[in-house]
Amino acid sequence: MSVIRETMPPKSSESLHKHAKSQQFFFVIEGEALFELNGERYTIKKNEGMHVKPNQVHCITNPSNENLELLIISEPHSHADRIDI
Repeated sequence: MSVIRETMPPKSSESLHKHAKSQQFFFVIEGEALFELNGERYTIKKNEGMHVKPNQVHCITNPSNENLELLIISEPHSHADRIDI
């Protein structure tokens, strides 16, 4: 398991990807996140979270003008388990 605290700058985004083995839980500490998960979009606000199961295609975007602070909890750790789409 790994726990990472991450800061995403305003208007930043990651690319669509999935993990073969890892499940992840994203928890928003500050700001608002836009998640794409299997083609659906979800807005996740402060003190809310999103669970992503293995092999679910996903990405996170910070659409705001403020930093997005979040925890990313992966089990098992997601290092070397990312498959870009």
